Amino acid sequence: YILAFNQNGAVLENFPVKMRPYTVDAEKLQLTVANDYFEPLLLDIDNDQAQEIFFIGKGGDLYGIEGDGSLIDGFPLAFAWGSIQSLTAGDINNDGDLEMLAVSVDGFLHAFEIPGASVDAQHAWLNYDGDRAHTRSTFIAGTPTDLQSELLPEKFAYNYPNPTEGNLTTIRYRLSDPAVVSIKIFDLAGDLVDQFPGPGNGDVDNEIQWDVSSIQNGVYMARIEAKSSNKSGVAVFKISVIK
Repeated sequence: YILAFNQNGAVLENFPVKMRPYTVDAEKLQLTVANDYFEPLLLDIDNDQAQEIFFIGKGGDLYGIEGDGSLIDGFPLAFAWGSIQSLTAGDINNDGDLEMLAVSVDGFLHAFEIPGASVDAQHAWLNYDGDRAHTRSTFIAGTPTDLQSELLPEKFAYNYPNPTEGNLTTIRYRLSDPAVVSIKIFDLAGDLVDQFPGPGNGDVDNEIQWDVSSIQNGVYMARIEAKSSNKSGVAVFKISVIK
């Protein structure tokens, strides 16, 4: 799987995305790649200051996904059974744009054009270990933006999984500014079942786990209250507890 997190440690929406190295008949092709370590590429192919993600996925196809987890138009691309190593990107024909390179399990080197992916754009991960020096690190500068005029947009407040699975469920919400957050859980009769503080990081999604091990099966109402220096907000949603 590809996991993506924000700076607060919360998983980004639409992630994880499943990827899987492809297993080859060792007797037929003298190799197996199931246990190798594969890395995706992070490229800004449309010069929008955001990274797109490329990898060989389940079944061997070449996938391209946006930073929000959605599929890029034109992907996936059929790709000869899968790859025996991580993808790499470079300008192999000196046209100023990147090409994507991969070795398929049948031994051929494949090259894919990426129109508009300028060599001069800010690309975070061009090959295995990130770059030719194998530094395994990158730095992308960005400018924070105000996600919402509301402090606590109700449409971005929910829990997952819902219904719950096991003894923990994750409560997630988005704040436009730093705030003090309190979370209360009520049953349908309006009685308070649990309460606890939540993280209050601004301009980002926040997450906290709720332990339902001592909570009876049923439907509950979660009420999140947030107060910043000049705003306040409330979000309410249902949580189904099933154990």
